[in-house]
Amino acid sequence: MKEEYVKITPNEYPLGYFFHLANSRSGHNFIKKNIQSWMGDKDQKNRKFTNLENRTISDVNQHLLNDKYLHKHPNSIYVMSIRDILNWYTSLSYFHLNNINEVDTRRVEYFKSKTIIYKSDLLKNPELEFDENIVILEDGRSKTEYLKKKTNQKYSISLNLSKGLDRWLEYAKEFTGETNHLPQFVKIYYNDFFKSNEYRKSICENLGGVYNESELNYVTKGGGYSTFDKDKFQGSGQQMNVLERYKEWKPEHHEYLKLLKEHTAFEFYLNNFDISSDEMDFINSI
Repeated sequence: MKEEYVKITPNEYPLGYFFHLANSRSGHNFIKKNIQSWMGDKDQKNRKFTNLENRTISDVNQHLLNDKYLHKHPNSIYVMSIRDILNWYTSLSYFHLNNINEVDTRRVEYFKSKTIIYKSDLLKNPELEFDENIVILEDGRSKTEYLKKKTNQKYSISLNLSKGLDRWLEYAKEFTGETNHLPQFVKIYYNDFFKSNEYRKSICENLGGVYNESELNYVTKGGGYSTFDKDKFQGSGQQMNVLERYKEWKPEHHEYLKLLKEHTAFEFYLNNFDISSDEMDFINSI
């Protein structure tokens, strides 16, 4: 979902924004809640949280970092987080598999609820680009044909997983330093954030917060709670086995594991991230 992130005033959010770039199903809602607690902003009154979920880095650069409004908010914080590919991809895959029967219905409702405009319309109203109720087309395209195509197409899990892997790879390159397009973003590895007290403290210090663990066991509602556990571990979230989700794969879904293994993101993961012996055994079994 796109969110407007240019029109706020110091009276609304005196400390500006909390921007968070991450993949879907990467645990970023968990990270968000803890950071807001450290920053003394559980009620989100000091900084406007802006979810940059699945945004391309070029989009973030174009519409965020170079935006004329942002210099007015020097106390904004910038975070990007990433999860290891095995557990992230497992969670993403089963989220899609569990919701496939509802997706087509929701998509039809989604597009029918939107107002369709052309890019040229943004010249008069540039703020509409970040309005979640607006769909923007290239000039000359048929609005009728666009809507017909979007409401008639059938959902493809493989296509969406492939797109997700493309985005993971883009973020992973930025996270590991192969690219450096977002130098002011604090980079967070979900796995270490989840399991390491010292790692969380270092992130908190980097952001200028006051460390606490009041939200550490809270299972966030965003995204429908946990893909596998829902809210079963509410109040004891640290007991969830989030670092071994790859063991949840069922034989009938192994076609999607082949899609993972054939993607360039997988090779990048093998060459740039620490992998346990158990994970390597699983990888060799795909």
